[in-house]
Amino acid sequence: MKYNLTLPLFALLCLIFVGCTSEQQKRQAAIAELEAEAEGETDAATAKILIESYEDYISAYPEDPTFTPRYLYREAGLQYRLSNFPAAAERLRQLLEQHNEADVAPQAMLLLGDLYNSALQQPKAGQLTLQALTLRFPESESAKTAAEQLGNTMVGLEDELEALRLSIYNDSLARLDFRKADLYIQQSELYSILLPDDALTPTLLYRAGEIARSARNYEKALELYGKLYARYPKFEKAPQALFMQAFILDNDLKRFDEAGQLYQMFIDQHPDDDFASSAQVLLENLGKDEEEIIRNLNTKAGSQPAPNNQ
Repeated sequence: MKYNLTLPLFALLCLIFVGCTSEQQKRQAAIAELEAEAEGETDAATAKILIESYEDYISAYPEDPTFTPRYLYREAGLQYRLSNFPAAAERLRQLLEQHNEADVAPQAMLLLGDLYNSALQQPKAGQLTLQALTLRFPESESAKTAAEQLGNTMVGLEDELEALRLSIYNDSLARLDFRKADLYIQQSELYSILLPDDALTPTLLYRAGEIARSARNYEKALELYGKLYARYPKFEKAPQALFMQAFILDNDLKRFDEAGQLYQMFIDQHPDDDFASSAQVLLENLGKDEEEIIRNLNTKAGSQPAPNNQ
């Protein structure tokens, strides 16, 4: 006798789905109740309880396109009230990076611009944020407010960033200005968060990665190259970004296992790239010192058959 397993399995999946949805809705309802109780009189203790509730939900449902960005925005507002300005800015950047099309994105950009301009005393970042808002959501009320705040101070963002980049290296002293390098990295990364679809964004990430490595900020360079490769795989320098991740792990951080994985990934995915042969040589010599590498290369050269002169 044959049993029909399709219907019971389908019913079980439905029950699981309903259970998950119910749990998620329960969390939303609990947060709504807390918000209702706190409305108009959010003291520090209540704000912290709300913040914990928001963070628990965000951690449990990071991909929720509706409530997660909403809670990120509300938490940022509470952090602002508690004068936790860096935490507020971090939550807003997280919202804009992970949910850049959310309904609250324009308001988040406006609040972030205000944070940079006032509480954090970073006017360049504030200018960039507000100007990006007018470009990204030009019809929104938030963009109109941003335009009023900017007045006649609008600048060419690309020209500003390029001028900053060119000022990082002091030719007369033959050294790098670490303060300007850090500012360029921050501005480029912020630009990528605010204007992810802009044609300039992948170029800025690549250049910021180069500068981070020059400044010996290797972890930041890895992060920037990683973002570039993951988000803009069709960008002309995306393969080089993957190669540079492997090279930094190998040459600068001595994390050879991770480097080997990325070298192999590069060779597999970009076999015709100009760096493919270099990646193969580096992969074969991971962890070896220069003398050992030279000996191996000489051994290989000596093992090649002699040319036929006939």
